[in-house]
Amino acid sequence: MPATSSASAYALRAPAACAVTGVSLEHTDLLGDTLAAIAREKAGIFREGVPAIAGPVPPEALVALRDGAEGAGAPLHVAREETTLRDATFDEDGLQLDLETPLRRYRDLRLPLYGRHQAGNAATATRLAELFYDEVRASVAPVRDAFAGVRRLAGLRGRFEVLSRPSQGSPLVVADVAHHPDSLAATLRALREHFPGRPGGLTVACGLMRDKDATGFARFLAEAGAEAWPVRLDTERARPPGALAEVLKAQGVPVGPTGDAETHRQRFLADAGAGNTLLICGSHRVVAQLGAGARSA
Repeated sequence: MPATSSASAYALRAPAACAVTGVSLEHTDLLGDTLAAIAREKAGIFREGVPAIAGPVPPEALVALRDGAEGAGAPLHVAREETTLRDATFDEDGLQLDLETPLRRYRDLRLPLYGRHQAGNAATATRLAELFYDEVRASVAPVRDAFAGVRRLAGLRGRFEVLSRPSQGSPLVVADVAHHPDSLAATLRALREHFPGRPGGLTVACGLMRDKDATGFARFLAEAGAEAWPVRLDTERARPPGALAEVLKAQGVPVGPTGDAETHRQRFLADAGAGNTLLICGSHRVVAQLGAGARSA
């Protein structure tokens, strides 16, 4: 569910089903400054008699979602309580899952997305589909087909999008719209899970909006031993590259050249060895700067 307010959430007159996939401290100016407050706002999408599901959310957020569902008269299902991830395999092409629900066990589900958090999202989506679609209750095929084609069907770009693969003899280049500390942590974890043992260094080309937690972002980069290349963004909402560089340096992150995302990508590919990694992140606007040559590999 995107950032919203109660007024815009209530504009959903007759949803067929509802899902809250996650709750984090983001868009606090609109949604509130605690996880419970944000969850209460997100619960504004629930409707009487309409099936709803909560994904992997923090405990205090789940309490608020339960309260919201009860108040709305919506039957709330909790993915963690109704699904079991029996196994997850991580490789360069994404995830392979063994997932069990009250309806059936899904073995060898292939998902071309990256990171353990996507396994939780997959469990949430599968259970919601079971509750809503007759076709899914009748056969596993719709789930397999939807997962296999999720990037094409959803038009996903910038969600751990692999632009250059080490298996092709090139450095690893990944674009991800992670723009707050929690999402960056998930992306860095996915790098370790799917591409373990990378021998070279990690370079992160990043630009952030002024309202994002740049210090928290920088701390995760410091823990990862990354070098940061600030990205210049053409919007007044963006934190200026110089100001971002100061925050990064204050947390012990080495800072490289400033430029746009596409220039950084080309510079990296020209100079880096096959063992090196470039992560391009921080904003949808950062990923949007990538040129026509930057397409999923």
